[in-house]
Amino acid sequence: MPGNKRIDERVHDAAQEFRDTEIEYQLIAYLVRSNPSGCGLMRKEWLADILLQDIFTVADDLKVTMTKAMILDELRERRMIGKDETGIYEDCVDQLFAIDVSGFNDKNSRHMMTQILRLSESRNVLIGCGEVISQMRKFNLEDAKRKLAVLGRPVGLTDNENAGYYLDDYGERVDILDEKQRIADEHENAEVGIPTGIFRFDRQVGGIMRKEFGVIAGVTGIGKTATLLGFGLHAWLRGYDVMIVSGEMAKDLLQFRIDSYLTRIHGMKFRTAELDDADYKKWDATIKLYRAKQDNFLYIATYPRRFTVENIERDMTRLQEETGRKATMVCADYINIMDPVGRSRGNYEDQVEAVWDFKGFISENNLVGWTAGQVKDEAYDKELYDSQDLKYARAISECAPVIAALIRTEKDIVENRMKLQILKMRNAEPPTRPIALTPRLDIMRIHEDIHVVKTLKGRQPMVLDTKKKTQTARPRRTLHGK
Repeated sequence: MPGNKRIDERVHDAAQEFRDTEIEYQLIAYLVRSNPSGCGLMRKEWLADILLQDIFTVADDLKVTMTKAMILDELRERRMIGKDETGIYEDCVDQLFAIDVSGFNDKNSRHMMTQILRLSESRNVLIGCGEVISQMRKFNLEDAKRKLAVLGRPVGLTDNENAGYYLDDYGERVDILDEKQRIADEHENAEVGIPTGIFRFDRQVGGIMRKEFGVIAGVTGIGKTATLLGFGLHAWLRGYDVMIVSGEMAKDLLQFRIDSYLTRIHGMKFRTAELDDADYKKWDATIKLYRAKQDNFLYIATYPRRFTVENIERDMTRLQEETGRKATMVCADYINIMDPVGRSRGNYEDQVEAVWDFKGFISENNLVGWTAGQVKDEAYDKELYDSQDLKYARAISECAPVIAALIRTEKDIVENRMKLQILKMRNAEPPTRPIALTPRLDIMRIHEDIHVVKTLKGRQPMVLDTKKKTQTARPRRTLHGK
């Protein structure tokens, strides 16, 4: 037995090497001072520091940000501070409040939790194996197998957003609907999702919801980028924070397209630098107007070949740190040229992984997403598409809640028309026929009505950018003829 005791001591000493006090203090400082609700993702037993375990317990119970005094008072009231321990707890709390947590966010706090969990698992496995070895003289095979099976069970962050008991999660679902209604009221619209500006589409689905993304399919040059810009700009003009990112177009070229959209100045004038004095004045006035009007951001980013969702996420995190605002919508041009995270072999499997990466990125960051996708070469001459006409159709069909396609036949070109065909619309009934569009691609507007449209009372026209007629009010007749 003395030999077994020495084994236990050596194992416990070795297990203490698997701890990182600096990370533990950084994490608890962030949770206590900035995000106590994040405590629900982990367990106190993962922490190697006993003092931090007690402070974590208080933060997890109260779920409120706390001051030094609040933490110490709560620890005393719960009798967690023993006799002659006040000094060490005060030193511990002082260290927590000396850490700069301004650069921390939910994502890197999860990363720290994962590191702490892995270290905790390493300690537990070492100690558990040591206990099995120490019992060699009274070895029991079944007991040893049960012990090792428990040690080998996978452990992860307790993410209530992705897993939970149905009946227990009712309150969270109520909160989700309340938040959707708050957003709708804040932006003064009838949709709880983010609208595209194409009325018939938005009325059908209520706008695209958080954690959803849509794909705009079509042949080369039909206007997929213009559509993404239009959807993003429509959201931005309604007060949402929007990122427009591209892996194929230079930043200034994208911005000139936006200039054309907002000013209604022909895009070719920006391309050939043929703006006259009136155009320059209009351009300047437009930029000044939106600088004064828009508090929300519109961020443009272009990336080199072989970009991934990590490029977008890094910029999004930096934007949040700089502005204090988080992007609501991301328009990515486009998914067929994106690479998967961690792989770049240029094969079919890579493209499938890239699609799933984009889906995960949108969901994990609570975003609305739009992207574009090419159709297969053999589908170029079709008047209507099927979902299998998309490149990497199976992956996109599995991932994307909404798939739409732009179609323009020779007859459509002559008549200045375009059609938006809805191939997939999860949780909503898709339109039975394509939505008619009247494009103005010279000013980057995918849908602009040039006809007089009659509407029913209380209803909006089923087109974008329709100018309302103004009428001179007639004098109201009174009983006395005044």
